[in-house]
Amino acid sequence: MRKIEGLLIDVDGTFVDSNLAHAQSWHEALKEAGIETTYQEVRDNLGLGSDTLLSRIGKLQLKSKEAQRVRDIRREIFHQRYLKSIKPFPSAQQLLQELNREYKIFVVSSATEEDLEALLKQTGLLSYIEGYVSAKDTTDSNESPIEVAIRKIQLPASKLLMLGSSPYAVDAAEECGIKTIAFTCGGWRERDLQDAVAVYKDPDDLLHTMRKKNAHVLDIRGHRGLSENI
Repeated sequence: MRKIEGLLIDVDGTFVDSNLAHAQSWHEALKEAGIETTYQEVRDNLGLGSDTLLSRIGKLQLKSKEAQRVRDIRREIFHQRYLKSIKPFPSAQQLLQELNREYKIFVVSSATEEDLEALLKQTGLLSYIEGYVSAKDTTDSNESPIEVAIRKIQLPASKLLMLGSSPYAVDAAEECGIKTIAFTCGGWRERDLQDAVAVYKDPDDLLHTMRKKNAHVLDIRGHRGLSENI
């Protein structure tokens, strides 16, 4: 079994209960801009990033003034109406604290740097990570957020593990040769996350399992046998 030295984590829906706030913000912004959509349509595409929401749902050119107007409306809605109410999932801080003793931790996100840093500070998670990748890091690059994170964390993909909560995160990590432990607290069902090496309810579930077995992450047998698949 290969030794894992670093963790890439997806914060939204994984360590932070923020998917509802993000989906509501985008839904309200699109509606205010006169673009008809449903909350569920936005929610189903949330993990693909803002560019996909604007092009697929909004039918907008990404560099157009209208697309930028929607971004600006969404930013104002998110920061004024939702940010202060967002909280980490149960035991998120404790789990990161324990993982931080063993692994280098990098957050991987398609969120703006402003949103991501505000979210990490609001939820008290910033002190447990080594760094993060935001939309700013991929704006002028052909690299995916995970590819940028691999470069920044200075470890090969074979030494990394992903913690995420959407099938998009699982697929993106797999494309880079990285396995994923997934959580269902982001709103996706276990069958949606079937390509992950293990699935847990939330950070508390994983932390409880670690403590119960007196084990590190890679010693834990998840729903499909983590140590066998890594």
